[in-house]
Parts: sequence; C-alpha cells; structure tokens
Amino acid sequence: MRCKVLRITEQPSKQGGIFYYVFLKSEDEKSFKTCLYPNYRNFTTWQPIIALNKTREVWIDNVDTVEKNGETIVDADSKIVIEAEKLAELTPERMDQIEADYEAGKSAIQFCRALLEAKHG
Repeated sequence: MRCKVLRITEQPSKQGGIFYYVFLKSEDEKSFKTCLYPNYRNFTTWQPIIALNKTREVWIDNVDTVEKNGETIVDADSKIVIEAEKLAELTPERMDQIEADYEAGKSAIQFCRALLEAKHG
C-alpha cells in the first residue's frame, strides 16, 4: 500500500525515553498510525522518514497493516520504500559522492539531509 505521512509526533514513553506516533493516509483516503520506539530494531527503517518529514511531504510505499486491539494499524516492520521523485533529479556524480560519504560511516539521517541539501540548496 502507498501512503502519505501526515505528521509525526514525539511522546514521552512510560518506560522512559520517547516514542513516535506516525500518522498516515493511504491513497484510498484511509487513515492509519503506527508507533516507533528508538530502541526497537525497526526504528532505523523509519529514521529517514522522521528527518524528511520535517522538511517536505513524504510518501512511502510497500506499507503493510496488522490488526492490534481491534484496530488496523501500520506494521512498523513493513519493508517500506521512501518515494523520491524529487531526489531522482540529482546528477549521477553528486549521487556517487553522497553515497560514498554514507558508506564512509555517516548515518541514514545525514544521508537524507545531504540528498535534500543537494536538491534544494
């Protein structure tokens, strides 16, 4: 399923630390949410979305849902794909440089920020 990220809120966790609610809307106008905890393994999949959502509209694809407590929610373990139409316009040379920086140990968030800066100045 393809969804637009509507908003992301940061909340204090009862177990200490924070967690995130991610609110999404599917192409057929159904609303969903999911919860993300930084200490869970699936959080790294969603980190770029949290960073990107602060600066632009984000669409993701390959979103799965699950039933939890009688509610249909987005499965945080979905193998999501960030749609990057705007990023596709980058030159191959600049993409190679950004990818080399990322492989040299920069985080996924730094990688996404570098792509956005390259595209939008």
